[in-house]
Amino acid sequence: MPLSMNEHQFITLAESCMDSIRTALEDADIDVDDDDDVLTIHLGDGRQLILNKHRPMQQLWLSSPFSGASHYRYDAQSTTWRNTRHPDDTLPHKLYQEINSHTDKHIKTP
Repeated sequence: MPLSMNEHQFITLAESCMDSIRTALEDADIDVDDDDDVLTIHLGDGRQLILNKHRPMQQLWLSSPFSGASHYRYDAQSTTWRNTRHPDDTLPHKLYQEINSHTDKHIKTP
């Protein structure tokens, strides 16, 4: 499938999404390490979720100890990051749902 945006557009959209997620997590007192292209989300019990930019595929990749790996591509029509295998699954919703289900934290899902 051809990529529909240039690298600058991808980086801008990906950083905006990751910044929004980082802010929501920090507001919920969840420890987050931000290493430019990678967010490491510490759940307090030793488990981590990893969200990273995958520049060659222009995707955001989520690695979860609960559901495994998933890949998200930006959908300009809905202005959200959608799962490449399950288009009804959006990145913030999936991430917050997993955190809410497996911790005592509550993040409002968009």
